[in-house]
Amino acid sequence: MNKKDIFKTLIAQKQSIYLVRKLDVYLRSVKSEISLPGKYYVIDNGLRSAVIPLQSDDDGKQLENTVYLELLRRKGHSEELSYFNESGECDFVVSEGDEVRRLIQVTWDMSDAETRKRELSGLLEAAKATGCRDLTIVTRDEDGEETHDGLIVRIVPVCRFLLTK
Repeated sequence: MNKKDIFKTLIAQKQSIYLVRKLDVYLRSVKSEISLPGKYYVIDNGLRSAVIPLQSDDDGKQLENTVYLELLRRKGHSEELSYFNESGECDFVVSEGDEVRRLIQVTWDMSDAETRKRELSGLLEAAKATGCRDLTIVTRDEDGEETHDGLIVRIVPVCRFLLTK
């Protein structure tokens, strides 16, 4: 059995063995949410590295997996985690009831203008659709703030994100 087959088996058994967690898409309609695909995260980055074939953008995927695990650890009893996906994508939506409390985008590096534009676009689209004003982009090492359309976007390095609540 190759690594890809092992990963497919893990996903198929995710409910019973808890090695893989599914993140559903954020929509106000539960009916639509059920029909859309989810994103999957492995509960351990070491396991992820052992099972999933190495890819060129693996650092970013590992970083996103790390942020997911941290959000899951911090999640309150009444909070929900999901992701936003319309014409653009926002990696994480933290909500409680009907209120979206926080939007988080994850990218390894934003030094490339195209990547920066894509990451900001997905985050700002989600902010517009949900009314959320708490916007964060987690990166490998970039730090700062930017204002777009009257919204403040915090850009934080992963080490600070992991060490602060």
